[in-house]
Amino acid sequence: MEIPNQLVRLGAKRVSGAKYDFIWMNGSPMDFKKFNDYYMDNSNGNENCLDMSHGDTWNDIPCHMPELVVCQKKATHVSSGK
Repeated sequence: MEIPNQLVRLGAKRVSGAKYDFIWMNGSPMDFKKFNDYYMDNSNGNENCLDMSHGDTWNDIPCHMPELVVCQKKATHVSSGK
């Protein structure tokens, strides 16, 4: 899915002040992470949500910022047509 020039909110939240301590909004732990180390700075101590930025890397952001949202959906079988 490509959304030009648009950041996308991920359903995750910081659970402590630690740089990479995030869980999914449903409470499950993250078994995959793609943090952008350069931008993971918890600026002003209030960047407790995540977005997916250019290059598909994740950045911490304030939770009140309006953005598009990614929701979870079960995978469906896709036939290759062969």
